[in-house]
Amino acid sequence: MNHFEGKLLKIKENLYSNQQNKGVKQFFQSSILHFAICLEVGIGTLNSKYVSYEKLCETIPKKFGSRSTIQSILNDAVNEKYFLKSVSPTDKRIKSYTLSDEFTNILEDWVKFHEDVMSINYEAA
Repeated sequence: MNHFEGKLLKIKENLYSNQQNKGVKQFFQSSILHFAICLEVGIGTLNSKYVSYEKLCETIPKKFGSRSTIQSILNDAVNEKYFLKSVSPTDKRIKSYTLSDEFTNILEDWVKFHEDVMSINYEAA
């Protein structure tokens, strides 16, 4: 097995195993739109900048999904307690989304896993 093939196999195995059980990893790897929303909300959470539904609709490429699908994914994330939803103190019409602590911790573990996979030299193994 060559170096690149080994990395691809580990990533594939992780992706497939994450789909076996309902949870954070299954949620954010459900579709490219789920993944994009989670990235946008995660970056906003870490930067302490609010991420609203409208901001997501403006930022995420339209070909990833419709506005109604974005809203549906946000509602699912809040219902599953993956995202926290809060009302803007300056404009009550604006709802902002942040990652829950659980989601953040699992996402950090997922990123660490992928960093580790990328640092392994499969030719030496």
